[in-house]
Amino acid sequence: VTTNITLVSDLTTTGTCFTVTADNVTLDCDGHSIVGDKTGLDNGVKADSVQNITIKNCDITNFYRAILIDSSDECLVINNNLSNSTYYGVRVSNGDRNNINNNSINNCSNSGFSIFSAEGNIVSGNTISDNDLGLEVGGSASNNSIYNNNFNNTINVQDTSGETNYWNTTYDCSVSGQNILREDCLGGNFWGDYNGTDDGNGSYPHNESNDGIGDVPST
Repeated sequence: VTTNITLVSDLTTTGTCFTVTADNVTLDCDGHSIVGDKTGLDNGVKADSVQNITIKNCDITNFYRAILIDSSDECLVINNNLSNSTYYGVRVSNGDRNNINNNSINNCSNSGFSIFSAEGNIVSGNTISDNDLGLEVGGSASNNSIYNNNFNNTINVQDTSGETNYWNTTYDCSVSGQNILREDCLGGNFWGDYNGTDDGNGSYPHNESNDGIGDVPST
């Protein structure tokens, strides 16, 4: 793919469906589906060594990886439903400053989302659920911001990078319904296995009870 595409119908394929090889391309599925055959190492969409790619409004299912951002920077993956991958829902590998926002990633056999040796990416507003592993952070992945996501998986996160990544944003309750659960306060992520409390028994911003932000670490 080297030019903008808007789908007008659903697609079914036995291999990788789209490989984007030019900068500044938008793939808009416009709500249509891309369905693989759940065999091999195929991708629904692959961005390969490019910049400023947008992948949006897609329903991608039954691939090895639904979306692969490989050695690509400043891409936007937004408003997609990604399911039933045999390995990853989304993988960002050696790509920097990408934005993965407002996607649903579920029922992937290995990991819903993988960040590998990538820097400065933003992962927010995603629902990552019913995967064996929600988010895998590995290689030299660093300085990635991961906040306001809904994690509800067998294992929610595995971070083997040994690097600094950020799991919170600025505490803010100024906008009604702004977080991933449609509640008012932004902070970290929603963890389906969180067993702490919201009783205000902590230092700012964890001194506010019943704001939907956990005030003690999960154990």
